[in-house]
Amino acid sequence: MEIINSLTNQIMYIISEIGYIAVVIITAMEYACFPAMPSEVILPAIGILAAKYNKKTFILFSVMGIIIWNAILVSLGYFIGHNWSYIHLIMKQYSIFAAIIIFIIILLLIYRKLVSRKQNNKSKNLI
Repeated sequence: MEIINSLTNQIMYIISEIGYIAVVIITAMEYACFPAMPSEVILPAIGILAAKYNKKTFILFSVMGIIIWNAILVSLGYFIGHNWSYIHLIMKQYSIFAAIIIFIIILLLIYRKLVSRKQNNKSKNLI
């Protein structure tokens, strides 16, 4: 739960600092199934921010992000659709590599969190 809260806070900070352009980028990343941007975090954060901003403008920028990503997907399908079997083979190879990298990153984050907690507990015991 702490990771989701952290991601939500980061997303809300980015949008509050950059503005509507961040909405376009983050929405496009969410629709791209970007691993660091799960919809369970993105959509509630965007909903919270939509309540603070002009709703019509916010929806317009969200739709722009969706259209950008859909245009990329349709273009990819059009230009590389006939080579799908070759692309599937390449994606399968890189998916394994990406899964290993993501697993290593998760382990490093867990390790860093445990070390941080241990240091916080030591500092609390000294006080």
